[in-house]
Amino acid sequence: PELKNLFDKNWVPDGMSAIRMTIDSERELILAAPERTVYNAVYRARQAFVLLIAVELFAFAAYIYLVFASAKRSVEKTLLEERLKKVQKADEAKSLFISSMSHDLRVPMSSSIGFTDLAYDNAENPEKTREYLKKVRSSNEHLLTLVNDIIDVNRIENGNISIKEEAYNLYRS
Repeated sequence: PELKNLFDKNWVPDGMSAIRMTIDSERELILAAPERTVYNAVYRARQAFVLLIAVELFAFAAYIYLVFASAKRSVEKTLLEERLKKVQKADEAKSLFISSMSHDLRVPMSSSIGFTDLAYDNAENPEKTREYLKKVRSSNEHLLTLVNDIIDVNRIENGNISIKEEAYNLYRS
């Protein structure tokens, strides 16, 4: 022990620092280095630690950005899917409307053509001709009502129709 103290005091010159490392219970390793080197080592270790924290913060920020970007894409995808479903439903409704309307339009047109042919064939019988022409007129009025309804629906869809509110007596004859 005396030799050790003597060694510690005399061996480490001024302006130097000793770094003591224990090898086992009886042996120690003493390293001498200039004080500035020890300071630089600690300073560099601190810089490395700050850099490590900065890198970790950047990685965390990048992770948060990716999570939010992914969530945003997911929400946008959901909105697009909902819009697509609405468009598909509207397309199906329009197809159904057109198929039923084509039937509703075809019947009065066919009726008008058929009764017009009958009126031509029975031109010598004014009574029957008048009856057939009444049915032609009725079919044409029904056809006109359907066409007007289609035009009104189109105006409503395009916002080109205005609704006028006014009092009306339902019990009035």
